[in-house]
Amino acid sequence: MTVVASAKRRPSTRNIPSALIYEMWSGKPVYYRGYRDVLAGKKTIEEIMSCSDLQGVLVALLTIYLGGHINRKKYLLATNKIGLHLAVGDNLGNDIVIFEKEKVGKLQGKYFDIPPKIVIEVDIKADVSDCWTAISFRNQRSLLPSVSRKYYG
Repeated sequence: MTVVASAKRRPSTRNIPSALIYEMWSGKPVYYRGYRDVLAGKKTIEEIMSCSDLQGVLVALLTIYLGGHINRKKYLLATNKIGLHLAVGDNLGNDIVIFEKEKVGKLQGKYFDIPPKIVIEVDIKADVSDCWTAISFRNQRSLLPSVSRKYYG
């Protein structure tokens, strides 16, 4: 009997719905954890996209705390996977961000395109196994030119 070892294959990005994309980094998709289960029909898109009880409570507690401790005349506090467009192919969804109000201007119903002063992430939904290890994923964020390493690394 002959046993042939098969290499683990990555799914083709052409067959993966855009709804399963968590964020875009340097033009490469970072998918929601569990996206393979959706492709296999084991889970629905909604099951993997919604936040867990732990993530929801942590984000809420941090938001409540920050809301009572920042200068709200000077800073804008925003939550709920705030879209941040840094460059072509770099679109992030942040859990909690704090912007300097003077830099924000009028809200226009689109992704922010200015760097926030502070970003807080509670990332338990991103599947970075196909693109980076957890350490290199963190380092990738710290290399972004328009966002201070102090807040991303």
